[in-house]
Amino acid sequence: MASTTCSALHSLVVAAAVLMVLFPCVTSSSALSSLHEKTTRSTAMPPFPDWAAAYEGGDLFYASDPLPKGVLFPQIANGYIGTFLFADAMFVSGVFNGYALLPDRRAAIPTTAVTVQNKRSTIAYALNVRQAVFYLRYNVSSGSRGRTTDTVNVTVEERFYAHRTLPNLMIHEITLSVPEFSSAAGEVALASAGIDLSADISFATVPYPSDPSVHIISGQTKVSETPTSGLITVTRLNSVINSSSSVLTIPPGQTLNLAFFQVVTTSLDSDNTLQDAISNHTFAVLNQDTLLSSHVAAWEELWNEGSISIEGNLELAQAVNASQYGILSSIRDDWPYGLSPGGLGGPAYQGHSFWDMETWMYPPLLFLHQSLAHSCLMYRFNRMTGAATKARENGYAGLMFPWESAFTGM
Repeated sequence: MASTTCSALHSLVVAAAVLMVLFPCVTSSSALSSLHEKTTRSTAMPPFPDWAAAYEGGDLFYASDPLPKGVLFPQIANGYIGTFLFADAMFVSGVFNGYALLPDRRAAIPTTAVTVQNKRSTIAYALNVRQAVFYLRYNVSSGSRGRTTDTVNVTVEERFYAHRTLPNLMIHEITLSVPEFSSAAGEVALASAGIDLSADISFATVPYPSDPSVHIISGQTKVSETPTSGLITVTRLNSVINSSSSVLTIPPGQTLNLAFFQVVTTSLDSDNTLQDAISNHTFAVLNQDTLLSSHVAAWEELWNEGSISIEGNLELAQAVNASQYGILSSIRDDWPYGLSPGGLGGPAYQGHSFWDMETWMYPPLLFLHQSLAHSCLMYRFNRMTGAATKARENGYAGLMFPWESAFTGM
């Protein structure tokens, strides 16, 4: 494990500086700061004891209502799939739409959402970068819906994460709890929403009557990057709320745990995207009690491979940890499709890989996470044919990697 205090090694200080300037635009680091800066920097620690240690260690970013105008929510990603919280699109690393010279862009896959319909109290928001989990905590009143004689307070925690070891899964968990001393059961209404349209992918609904709790769409990207690179098939399976299960009852002293999924598979790594999406969903449903713990354990292992520990300067620790989280959540050692300056969660820079990858992102990865550094190199290595073609077309021998590149490297 490569971890030390900031004064121990000059090279780690340099790496910290590299991490801090990694994402100069609207990415995980700046979004975390936006979520965080007008609350925790001027107030006390988060109001929940189980958040305190992570906050003091620079690993947790916290805010509460009312949020600042124009707040940016952070990236949730696992190196294969990513989104910015509450955005209307998610993205898969390596899936692009459009002709290379126009240029092409990372293809947007529409997101879906399950929401609590009851009136909420003040919401507490937190991203734990060590866990790569985004939290919402608040209370709702079920009596306000007119279904109980007395007002019953229900405690709600929502968790959002892109599973680290099950890369096709975006997970949303909701925990509902009613105090033991409550005079009646609590009732919480849920609803699901989302669209199936994408400017980049020609989606169509896939009937799946055997499981009414899911909705499936599948289609191909609209324009290939080159005449020979081909279109990419994308399938999205997501959980839906049926009318029969839209209102949930939680007895006094009981807790109800729910899990909702968005599963994305593509022809880049699947010969049957529909069947693989269904298989991924089935596995998630059967193992939903252990999904969070296995995800957190995988991220703990990742941080233990290499990290930068800063003592005595919380703001600096948060900046460095946020930036390293931005890198780690945007790349995998088993999926060598490059690193974009905008991260994996959004469309910034079209999702392309630039010289920034080798200049700014590769050095700290080489020091702290060699397998991820290798993934950066493999992105270039696998595109040597395109680089050789580009060199010949411009009258040069050898390899000519473009200023920015996507799937083919042209």
